[in-house]
Amino acid sequence: MSDVLYSALMPETETTAGARATGDILRAGLEAILKRYARATPGEPFGRHHDLRELFEELRRALSASDAVAACPTIKVEWSAGMGGLARFPTVVFLDVRETRTPRRRLHCAFLFREDMSAVHLALVQGTADLVATLKRAEARRRLDAEAERLRAGLADLAAHGFQLDGQIDLGATTETGRDYEHATVAYKRYDAGAIPNDAAIEDDLSALLLAYTSRVSAVTDRQRVEPVTWVFQCNPKVYDCARAVAELDELTWPVRQYADFIHAGDTVYLWESGHEAGIVAVATVLAEPEPGPLDESERPFARDEERLSAVQPRVRLRVERVLDERIRRDDLREHPGLDALAILKAPQGTNFPVTPEQARELEALAGGAVAPAPRRARGALHSVPAARPADARFDAAEATGELIERIAALGFVFEPWHVAAYVAALRTKPFVILAGVSGTGKSRLPALVAEATGGESRLVPVRPDWTDSSDVIGYTDLRGTFRPGPLLSLARDAAERPAT
Repeated sequence: MSDVLYSALMPETETTAGARATGDILRAGLEAILKRYARATPGEPFGRHHDLRELFEELRRALSASDAVAACPTIKVEWSAGMGGLARFPTVVFLDVRETRTPRRRLHCAFLFREDMSAVHLALVQGTADLVATLKRAEARRRLDAEAERLRAGLADLAAHGFQLDGQIDLGATTETGRDYEHATVAYKRYDAGAIPNDAAIEDDLSALLLAYTSRVSAVTDRQRVEPVTWVFQCNPKVYDCARAVAELDELTWPVRQYADFIHAGDTVYLWESGHEAGIVAVATVLAEPEPGPLDESERPFARDEERLSAVQPRVRLRVERVLDERIRRDDLREHPGLDALAILKAPQGTNFPVTPEQARELEALAGGAVAPAPRRARGALHSVPAARPADARFDAAEATGELIERIAALGFVFEPWHVAAYVAALRTKPFVILAGVSGTGKSRLPALVAEATGGESRLVPVRPDWTDSSDVIGYTDLRGTFRPGPLLSLARDAAERPAT
């Protein structure tokens, strides 16, 4: 950490002097963040040149270069202190990229700062944001508590290392988000401001935590190799001629727009073509982990809307294992007692849909009678498959809306059907909707549920109760005349850059 930051943010004390003398960069960085953040105002503009950005970034670099992280090559270090304004709960997170690439979901390690900045906790914590966006908060917390208790059973080594394995972490939370973190925490060790241990002790604790974390991820990854997951991948025949592609190609690439952290090499995939005669046309195997890439040159002859397909986006490579002589149709699956609850039937808007183990067994049995193993074909050799749905096939909005209403109800949320239908109709007519109502009536939840069910995205931009100035969300011009965009404009820019999602 630079002498400039020491002087500006950490007036000389016994603690900081010791940190400088011994080169304890991690201790100094944590102490500096606690001290500077304690003087900050939650929600204050967090622009590019905010001094806390430099503090967090220097701490991230120091952690990434530490022996504890260097020993774990799959660990990625990131930090977050809010988007447009300072968050009440900044975090520095350690993500095993085999498990997740975002702290919104799945297990990860983190430095969790108390809201009053009196302490920071080194913790093993579950992702909360996606779960809370999908379920009622009470149910989400119940699941977090149950999963935390299950995970603690295998963490005796952390307890021996001084970590607390209980649900008693105190982040001093005054917000629901802060309390979500408390329910999500599996194991933790507290460092009080002004008494943070030296770098050797921090690295020792971090090594123990990362070892427990990465060992668990390795065990799960190994189990997935033995027990691959099953998926349904969907394509639109107006965009891609799947039926002809699987007949002529041995391997395909496929966009991954949902569940990128969960799709792995070895997984089984049922390829689904949408439209009036929607159904499964082939069976494939995932050959590699999702990674960004363009449409493969071999697939361009099958692209009916090359502009939508050609952009670089996350994709997986698939090996076509079997081509169905007769597709397994959507209407037949709806009548099948074990498959009528397939995710693609309940909420068909999206690209990648998980299949439960029970459904996978039913699909395998069903496909076993309808599928003959396709011989390895010379490229270009045709195999008899049903004709693709004509390009002028019409989207059945009423049917899709009904399925969306059923999906939301199945998640335990109570909306009048006309509420959901009116919201969807308004978005399709003019994509700007104002939802009015008293607190707790679902104004924030409804967009999140619709987005989750249709493969879209929903982002929440909070404002203070006394909000009277749009600069917090739109942006502002600083004293140098530079415009600092707020979170709303940043989200609009992201959406414009990714029109396909």
